[in-house]
Amino acid sequence: MRNILKITAVALVAMSTGPLAQGFDVGIDAFFAGDFETVLREWRPLADQGRAIAQYYLGLMYDNGFGVPQDYVAAHMWFNLAAASGDSVAGAYRDIVAEKLTPQALAEARHRARVCLASDFNNCD
Repeated sequence: MRNILKITAVALVAMSTGPLAQGFDVGIDAFFAGDFETVLREWRPLADQGRAIAQYYLGLMYDNGFGVPQDYVAAHMWFNLAAASGDSVAGAYRDIVAEKLTPQALAEARHRARVCLASDFNNCD
């Protein structure tokens, strides 16, 4: 799984240029080194700019509890946001996480994603 994630991330970064590639590259190195504080510092601003790849990886972090408390509602929200930006893999993960949620928690995750989108990614907590 780790190699697949890294290969995917490297391929996506290779297609990018500028600040996205730089911030994401620092974050991916930190992710695989287990330095999740750096990951959050690098990727959260990218996710808040609507960058699907950063939103996808934040979803992975919350789904697995990598450097953050495991939170399936937050994971679903980030995967949902990434899917809305066109990331089909994130859509598949969103659906997997949805199966772990109660109907009330799923409604909360969807609500949080709508609020985040409506606020132009300024209210995503």
